Amino acid sequence: MAAKDHTVPQLYLRRFAENRKASSKGFYTDAARADDLSKIFSTEVRNVASLDGFYTQTDDDGTEDRSLDIFLSRVEDLAVPAFTQLLDSGRWAFPYPWPGFKETDRLRLSWFIAAQMLRTTRQRKRLAALRSADSLDLPTSLRNIQIANDHAQFIADQVSQLAYIIFHRPWGIGMSVACLLTSDTPVVILNDHDADDQLAAASFWEILMPLDPHRFFYLPSASMVQEDPAKRDDHRLVLQNGMGYAVNQAVFDAADSYVFWHPRHRPRSMPRPLGRLPAPESEDAWQKSEWYFPYSVMKATDSIERKYVNQHPPTKS
Repeated sequence: MAAKDHTVPQLYLRRFAENRKASSKGFYTDAARADDLSKIFSTEVRNVASLDGFYTQTDDDGTEDRSLDIFLSRVEDLAVPAFTQLLDSGRWAFPYPWPGFKETDRLRLSWFIAAQMLRTTRQRKRLAALRSADSLDLPTSLRNIQIANDHAQFIADQVSQLAYIIFHRPWGIGMSVACLLTSDTPVVILNDHDADDQLAAASFWEILMPLDPHRFFYLPSASMVQEDPAKRDDHRLVLQNGMGYAVNQAVFDAADSYVFWHPRHRPRSMPRPLGRLPAPESEDAWQKSEWYFPYSVMKATDSIERKYVNQHPPTKS
């Protein structure tokens, strides 16, 4: 029986889930297909964003290789204390002062984010579309093996360089007044998500990742950093009113198949179905989104109380 591989780690999705101890030990999230948000269902985190044998490679002699899954599991394990330090420490919603954690934690989070950008089903479809002309004559089973092996090699080739880029860019951590959702493609490169050159896109454009129902990770673009000196260093920000809906829309636009949200933090306004990024294998795959998130950097003396992680944050910091 093939192993169940999670394309989005459970440790991340639990941030958007409720631990229903009265009924079971499972963490439950609300979910919907990206192509039909009207059909909402509740499910355990372990049952979503997963595929049988997704990270299994196959050697020339037919031997299965699970080294990629072992590597990704190690990246996840190392990131656990870093996420704890980032999201669960102190009386404030953000580490105070920010960034407020060790360089080792920053490095481990950079590897986690880089791996998450590369490991998704959407990324595999993008790679498959790039080499489809070379594999049309292969039987479906062999073509699937080839694509899985190509994806594993792509991750191996790119992950350390991508982690290096993320580590050295200015980090923003934000609070959204509106409740946030996430998806099976939780890290989004705004305006060039499906770029052929993923490293170049990650070096220049904004990178967005929801962290929990009210907090998110945000790397400003190179042009934003050039225009605003306050964004050249690590910083904090608050998105007021409907700006959080724009975050949800951007994440929804890049989702491959599913979106998820915390059962007690359903977004009041769901994303619009129009404007989603075309599937990587479609004829419209050349189309790109156009996003710009204007925001002001919080003052160094300001912060937000931790209680607003579970309540709706105040409209002023």
